[in-house]
Amino acid sequence: MMPVQYYQIGGFRAHWRGNDFDNDNAAKHLMQKGVKLSDFSSTTGIHPNGASALLLPASRSAAVIGRVRGRPYEAHMFLSLSPIEFAGPASLAEKLKRLESKKGGPKGAEPRDRSQANTQYTAGGPRQSTDGERRARFEHQRVLYQVLQEAIELEDYALAPAKSLYRCRICAFAFNLWAADTRVLPDRHAEPQMLDIGWTEFDAPSQEGDLTPASTTHVVIEEGRLYKNHGKRPATLPDVTQTLTLKECSRLLKELLTPEENERRDQPILFLVHNATWAKSVLRALGVDANQWKGGVSDLLYSARSAPRLAGGVPESGRAAKTRSRSRSPQWREALVGGRARSPHRREQPAVHLVDVRELYECVMHVPKEGDTVRATARALNVKDDEREAVDGLCAGTESRLVGLAWEAMAMDTAVDEQRAIRLKFHNHDAAMPPMPPMPPAGAGDADEEVDPNDIIPSGRAQGAPGPSFDYDDLTDSDFE
Repeated sequence: MMPVQYYQIGGFRAHWRGNDFDNDNAAKHLMQKGVKLSDFSSTTGIHPNGASALLLPASRSAAVIGRVRGRPYEAHMFLSLSPIEFAGPASLAEKLKRLESKKGGPKGAEPRDRSQANTQYTAGGPRQSTDGERRARFEHQRVLYQVLQEAIELEDYALAPAKSLYRCRICAFAFNLWAADTRVLPDRHAEPQMLDIGWTEFDAPSQEGDLTPASTTHVVIEEGRLYKNHGKRPATLPDVTQTLTLKECSRLLKELLTPEENERRDQPILFLVHNATWAKSVLRALGVDANQWKGGVSDLLYSARSAPRLAGGVPESGRAAKTRSRSRSPQWREALVGGRARSPHRREQPAVHLVDVRELYECVMHVPKEGDTVRATARALNVKDDEREAVDGLCAGTESRLVGLAWEAMAMDTAVDEQRAIRLKFHNHDAAMPPMPPMPPAGAGDADEEVDPNDIIPSGRAQGAPGPSFDYDDLTDSDFE
């Protein structure tokens, strides 16, 4: 991250709380100053443990809150820094109230943030956790969307985007597997029984417009045509759907990822999936090793010399890494997708950044994984694909479009905690409606097959995760006086 400094507004060990420590008056002051001086820019920072903070760039703080005491926070102390918007003083006051730390805890215990917003993240200590990584990845999507639309002040968020970011390609990938596959889970991951796959290429968001579907590919797998999912008829897209063998499908997918045109080789690819664990298995079966890809988009947002801890993706846990090692494609799979032969004119693959849209939805809504599908996630986000809305039945082509549109719905909205509160209001409003019938996970078969230890992301501190370069508990009260 770029060397930018911030002062914290409200919350645990804040630099500024207002003159009378009243949230309503503090909110009115901030909003009035922001409107009057046109330079009130609010930032949300995600700490390594997942706790959030409301921040103000030090370069703008004097005009809004005047002179404050205490050392400002450095950008590198946060996993992500992103914009946060408030409709007015009331919503800002509510945010300050949620960030207000409660007194308590065992006698002699180290002080920690016990606010309504953050106590669940600080209970495990200040070190980097899975929650912190996931929440930062979510915020990175929001930042990336606004960077592409040139709607964000780069210096306010310590951004140093790669030049190639503005030329990035966005692709969404979906698949459907045979739901009646009764093999043990490792075997199903090693040789997934595919019914169909699909992908959609999107025009990236820009100053001219939002994310727009450009072209969709839908392939029915020849080897899987005899497999049927009970109660789910397959669907096709007129003039789009084609039936190919696995080998032909592998060639087509590799052409997507390794374009012939020289001008496209330096274009990074944002590859969106719904359920990265199964997507990697499907891609591996098609001869594409997604484990070599980058996890998340932080590399695109920050320069290499000042990249945050998440640059290059979050390291996998030991258990997950072992599972992937055991699940590599068998030798016969190499022959099926073309073997190890190398073309004398081998094309270089651009950098590919894998984003799990299902993980983003789980992060914002705090929902369990079992039983969800692409269509269920899209419905929950109120996402509709007007062009393909009439297509009913299993169709990975249509679902790939929904994966991209679901990503956009979250990436172009407000910060993770505020977005969850807004979406919960809509969910509660619809609670009286008859529930939708349960559906098997897209590409995952029966719901119970998803209950695999390797798919479960713990909510506490990640084992062996590196700690932050700055320990907040080293601060003393004198630093804020």
